[in-house]
Amino acid sequence: MREDTQFTGDDLRKNDPKFQGDRFRQYLNAVAELDAFARERYQKNVLALARTEA
Repeated sequence: MREDTQFTGDDLRKNDPKFQGDRFRQYLNAVAELDAFARERYQKNVLALARTEA
């Protein structure tokens, strides 16, 4: 997802405040920071890191 992602139709994210405005940008920034950490520390992107077992 990107800041300009548009949710349409019956997608519940269309009306969810977490996916709008400043809050959405905060979430996207947090994921970008986690992705940078995962790449630096584990040589994996955030999605691959999320799939690993603890």
